[in-house]
Amino acid sequence: MAKTILAGGDDSLQFLRTVGEDPTLNQYWYSARTIRAIIDELESTTITNNATAKPSDDDAGAPQLRIAFLSTPSLYFSLTPGAGSVRESSIVFDFDTQWSDHPNYRFFDYNDVMGTIGDEMRGTFDMCVIDPPFITKDVWAKYATAAQLCLRGPSSSSSSLDDGHGGGRGGKVMCTTVAENETLLNALFGGGIRSVKFMPSIPHLPYQYRLFVNFEPTTSSSLNDWNDEIPREDFEGVLFSSHDNNDDDDDDEEVIDRGVDAFVCTGGKVTFEELLEREIGKANASIQIMRPSVQNVTDSTVTG
Repeated sequence: MAKTILAGGDDSLQFLRTVGEDPTLNQYWYSARTIRAIIDELESTTITNNATAKPSDDDAGAPQLRIAFLSTPSLYFSLTPGAGSVRESSIVFDFDTQWSDHPNYRFFDYNDVMGTIGDEMRGTFDMCVIDPPFITKDVWAKYATAAQLCLRGPSSSSSSLDDGHGGGRGGKVMCTTVAENETLLNALFGGGIRSVKFMPSIPHLPYQYRLFVNFEPTTSSSLNDWNDEIPREDFEGVLFSSHDNNDDDDDDEEVIDRGVDAFVCTGGKVTFEELLEREIGKANASIQIMRPSVQNVTDSTVTG
């Protein structure tokens, strides 16, 4: 039976109070502050903003985005409701069927992308917001294919899916994953992916994620600022993307090689190899629970 459909809007904590995390689905929700920062950006971004132009804050009146929320229900259900809103025009794609009664919910299985992204959804979105349950290369490749199907433009054609690359060339992309996946994301989404200064807080995740985009956030966006939920002493000056070059910022962050320090967090410290081994194990276990007939994940390469 589907759970209560969330109204969204002013109370950014409503989703977190109403919906618990399901460990069998590898669900870990963003913090309320992180949800609000991302939602504010999504609701202030318009389809007139492209990946190279830096948008101004006086773009009011321009058409708002139609967004495919791929495994990001905490973001979709925190959008402001109402006629003409981003929430009204967008779709949340998720494996969890608890929202099946919601008109803008679509079941999504990353092991069956072609079967669960319907023809009526293909090539109809301006942006994809993506947070897969696992960080491995093969899982990200499947989500990139889903993005390619969803986004407007040439990338929405199924005939273009055989080149070994993912999507994202036809629109905006926002992703959250570990810092080490930056090279992988650029390979899958055709380049232009960079991390922003704001680092998402995911309280029950035992390692730190970065937030990656292929567009410039609005000038007043919280994504341009440090998230005070994340300890500066552990990350500031260490995890900045090689693509971070904000000329308007007087503070020049030094780009330092990211190693094990990338995973210092309140839950402990793990190397990338340990992190990957843990993720592969969880992915295999999840496949057995959810889809017993699916072959286990075997590709352990994350960075290309």
